[in-house]
Amino acid sequence: ARGGSHRAARALRTCQGARVTLVESTQRAGGWVRSANLDGMPFEKGPRGLRPLGEPGETTLDLACALGLEDRILAADTSDPHAFDRFIYMHDRLWRLPA
Repeated sequence: ARGGSHRAARALRTCQGARVTLVESTQRAGGWVRSANLDGMPFEKGPRGLRPLGEPGETTLDLACALGLEDRILAADTSDPHAFDRFIYMHDRLWRLPA
């Protein structure tokens, strides 16, 4: 299995107090999540971001808090009309996806 953020969070929640080794099959841990900055805008290179929905989201937020990252979490302002915009980067430019 891959060692994405949800699996790391689940290991933390399930095995509290135990020593856990999370094995990753690639050179980089984090599953699909990859972030970058493109002309001052946050850009997710992976097909998924972190969404605090359901048990996977809850365990991922638990992991962030356990690591002391609460103050680094950037929540989308859902009242902003652009909060739900999605783009694909292809052929050296961003393409807006239909709603």
